[in-house]
Amino acid sequence: MEIVCTLKPQTNLDKIIGLADGILCGSYFADRHYYALSKLKEIRKISKEKGLKLYILMDTMIKEEDIDLLYEYLEFLNNLRVDGIFFADLAVLRAAEDLHMTNLLHYDPQTLICNSLDAVFFLKNGLAGLVAAREVTYQELEKMLRFNPQKLDVYIFGHQKMASSARYFLRNYFKHIGKEIDLADREDLSIIETTRQEAYPILENHYGSKIYTDYIFCMYEEFLKLRENINCALVDDIFLPESLLIHVLKDLRNLDNHNVQGLLNRLKARYIKNHFSTAYLYAPTTMAKKEGLSDEQN
Repeated sequence: MEIVCTLKPQTNLDKIIGLADGILCGSYFADRHYYALSKLKEIRKISKEKGLKLYILMDTMIKEEDIDLLYEYLEFLNNLRVDGIFFADLAVLRAAEDLHMTNLLHYDPQTLICNSLDAVFFLKNGLAGLVAAREVTYQELEKMLRFNPQKLDVYIFGHQKMASSARYFLRNYFKHIGKEIDLADREDLSIIETTRQEAYPILENHYGSKIYTDYIFCMYEEFLKLRENINCALVDDIFLPESLLIHVLKDLRNLDNHNVQGLLNRLKARYIKNHFSTAYLYAPTTMAKKEGLSDEQN
């Protein structure tokens, strides 16, 4: 099992050394946290020296006009000898097959890998791993991991993406009201739906707009029970301060049956303004949207 965290450009890489087994960042076709190719080369050099794995994020949809760029970028990553590629569009799989790079791929379609049969089907294609759906229940997740040990990747901490659109929601709104504001890749913005009170973080960049959950998904206790069968345990740092990311990585390294509840209580006490939740891990899969999450599930 590896602990892998996404990496913002402003995060101090030195602080990650020894806490995570790998980092996940991207350049082309990455929904966020854009790095120039020269910076990826620099990170690759540092990661090799420090024994840290480098995984690449490619979580956007591939357009027809970008197919040539896709092949060029994959060849660049292959030459860079990255340790893996997390992708969302099956066009990446097709191109990787042509370039004999399938063994580097981790398929992450966000919501599709939700049962053991799905996992078995995709693993037959020779992929290095699959990312379990964010909404899957604990019962189903445990079953998936049991039947596919050390083949499934699981997001265990961070804000979860709720919606993604190629439209520029914020840019279009401010244009409509006659204001010009630089909104690209800002992580200090949120929106409030007219029928709700929660403020949902929103990110806008070249690829469009993304809306995330108001809560931070957190499964300390569940991770402790499942970690032997997990391939990559993923920590998402989007909208998180560096101090919180480092705090969580330290906790995950030290978790055991004796301290798990204490560490969880300390996390909630230290970051009291944040809302931590197990989300839908214990929610019935037939629950209607209007029912929401009960206090017991938060």
